[in-house]
Amino acid sequence: MIKNKKSALLFLVLFVFSNFSFAAKEEDQLLSRLKKFQWSNVLEEVSPCPSLECHLIWAAPAMGLGDAGVYAHRVKENGMQEYANKNGVSQNFDAVKNLESLKPTNPWHFNKKYQIQIKNKSSRTKNEPKDMAVESRVFIGILVNDAPVDVIFDTGATLSLPAGSVAADTLDVLDIPANSPSALGKNDVVAFSTAKEVSIGDIKINNLMAKKKEGLPKLDINAVGLFGYDFLLRFDTVNVDLHSGVIKFNSLNYKKDNCSPMEMALDKNRIPAGLVVDIMIDNEWFKARIDTGANVDVLLHGKDIMPWKNGKMLNILGIDTAGNTTPLEEFEDNISLSKVTSPHTIVRTPFSNDTFKVTLGIKFFAGHNFTFDFKNSQFCLN
Repeated sequence: MIKNKKSALLFLVLFVFSNFSFAAKEEDQLLSRLKKFQWSNVLEEVSPCPSLECHLIWAAPAMGLGDAGVYAHRVKENGMQEYANKNGVSQNFDAVKNLESLKPTNPWHFNKKYQIQIKNKSSRTKNEPKDMAVESRVFIGILVNDAPVDVIFDTGATLSLPAGSVAADTLDVLDIPANSPSALGKNDVVAFSTAKEVSIGDIKINNLMAKKKEGLPKLDINAVGLFGYDFLLRFDTVNVDLHSGVIKFNSLNYKKDNCSPMEMALDKNRIPAGLVVDIMIDNEWFKARIDTGANVDVLLHGKDIMPWKNGKMLNILGIDTAGNTTPLEEFEDNISLSKVTSPHTIVRTPFSNDTFKVTLGIKFFAGHNFTFDFKNSQFCLN
């Protein structure tokens, strides 16, 4: 009798453990597909697995594509807030419930091939000055609810417009407090908003989530709009030719001889946070965010990153699009991306970033032709 009880108990333990292992395997597979942009299963109407962790991962692409309503629907599960609190996820799911009534963002994917022109001539040559006082960021023109606005082509951000601009005034602002991590890892206070229609060339997106940046003076260098990966993720490929000044969507005509694996990065809240590739600095590997909205060559986030590199202190401060400033030190080093190793100007801020240690800014890519190949989960630099 005692032996049978022990056998039953052992069976129960093994059964529970096997179920736990199976659930963890499902979550890992789902997370892997998410990071590699293999979103066919992730975009299904029913969660691929029942756990709360699965629901968080399943909801992430919706937030990455600017669809707050679908995100709210997917994380609406009993016990989600308690699970989040125990696992370090800083999300107010009670507030998120208020977003469920939002109209769905559409379309989630474009098959059409087309191109747009870059409006300015910055970053056209490889000898673009590394001095951060020289503006190198790329500007494109878009329409927000038929209001024209020039925005920075920012692969490290999602749609954001400065308060007081004509385009920002057309947004539907929701009475929900929102914080957004800035480029320096600090919190940027924004108004949570949606745009009924956003047009880029002859492509239109409906009901796109937008951030309305508050508190920046109208003539501030950062009082500009940002347009980023929430748009790019809708295509199989996005090719940026800084030399000719053209951005092509769904073009397969690019060189594939210098490509590196590319991933979608998630922050600690399981929210998409940007596009990353592996690079090497001084024989040390890092996952680096690709951020064409950062007016730097290479940025290290934190005084403890490569502390043996004694950089010279700069007499200018770094500033991000939230208006946050930081002291900087600078040094030169070689950086390897796929097969190419080249010298770069590296600046280091003492402030850490919870998600990234390294950022590759627009000056890193000056004069280059590069492609985000989401279909094959790779980034190609030519």
